[in-house]
Amino acid sequence: MRTLVFGFLLALTVGLPQWSATAAAPVVPDASECKADPERSITILFATPVAADATPSVLAIASSGPPADAETVAAVTATTRAVVACLNAGDFLSLMSSVSDGYLRRSFVDGVPTDPLGVDLGRFVNAVRGCEECEIVPLEEDERFAIAAITNIRVLDDGRIGADLTLTNASGTWSDWLVVAFVAAEDRWLVDQIIEVDSEGASLDE
Repeated sequence: MRTLVFGFLLALTVGLPQWSATAAAPVVPDASECKADPERSITILFATPVAADATPSVLAIASSGPPADAETVAAVTATTRAVVACLNAGDFLSLMSSVSDGYLRRSFVDGVPTDPLGVDLGRFVNAVRGCEECEIVPLEEDERFAIAAITNIRVLDDGRIGADLTLTNASGTWSDWLVVAFVAAEDRWLVDQIIEVDSEGASLDE
């Protein structure tokens, strides 16, 4: 079983996309693409939880929308590559530079991790909060995550950017199909939400 176990808020999707296989060779981002933002704070992890009846609903990720412009496509791709590079390096502090405060709050303050990134990131969060035994090591060889495809990068009605991501390993022996939403933060786009679908575009809980 892979380290990254994918469980999701699947009921929040709207018109999940149809997926097709890709012939492109998987790309393992270089470790140098995992970069920390020195201005990024993780104090949100110690915030006071919002009362259950006051917790805002997570927005859905629409399957279609106007295509993003070239600059946005490049920025979203760079963020995706940075996240994968940091996962492979076991550098979760730097990885948190690429996720939004809203994502961290939903996953670790008001609730629990419900998506693939959150499950793996949880080990680091536990370490920050005083975990005595939290082994965080780089992935090696075919354990490493790779990007098979990033497609359908579109503008969502709520101003976020949506993208369809095919995640695999270095040899391409398995694939996970994800829908990702990114939110703007100054001159970057940060991961704000992740949902997994099956090869037919259906929720894995269906």
